[in-house]
Amino acid sequence: MVLADEGNDKLVVDLNGNVGIGTTSPVFTNTSFKGLEVQVSGDLFPNVRLERVSGSSKTNQAYEMVIGSGGNWHVRNATTGTAPLSIATNDAITMSGTLASGAITSTGLNSTSGTVQYADGGSAFDSSDADGYPRFTVTNGSAQIGLFRSGSSAGGSYIGADSSKLLRVYNSSFASKFDIAIPITFLNFSISKVITFFF
Repeated sequence: MVLADEGNDKLVVDLNGNVGIGTTSPVFTNTSFKGLEVQVSGDLFPNVRLERVSGSSKTNQAYEMVIGSGGNWHVRNATTGTAPLSIATNDAITMSGTLASGAITSTGLNSTSGTVQYADGGSAFDSSDADGYPRFTVTNGSAQIGLFRSGSSAGGSYIGADSSKLLRVYNSSFASKFDIAIPITFLNFSISKVITFFF
């Protein structure tokens, strides 16, 4: 069966039940399933759209699956104009937004090869930097990590570092309690490290 417009085939259902849009020879099938193939020629964007309209008890919403300019596959929220999920041609996956519940795996975030990277605003974590060590970075700010206990005997502190302090320990109110500063000259003596205690 062929649907055509002015002699140009638009939709084809072949003898095997394969459905093609933009192709006269849909081949997206095997012995286990029948498929829908959407094919475009040139610089157009192949796109499949799912949409609900005029919902009474259900939310109106539209999503699209599209191949972008760089060949990436995107799941687009067509209602908001965002792309919450993308897969690049090298199989790298990019997700935006937040994970609503649960975890990435049944045991949490898990990576058996490569690195785990996370960014939130000006803060970023890399499980293996250029030297092979875990790194926590803050853009234009002191990098600080909180260590806290909840429940009984609750409390904690922060440790941090920046260009002027190799290490600084804060209490939970961010009052400095311990410093290791960069090398300085003091009373004509070269001191490799300066340690300061706050009482």
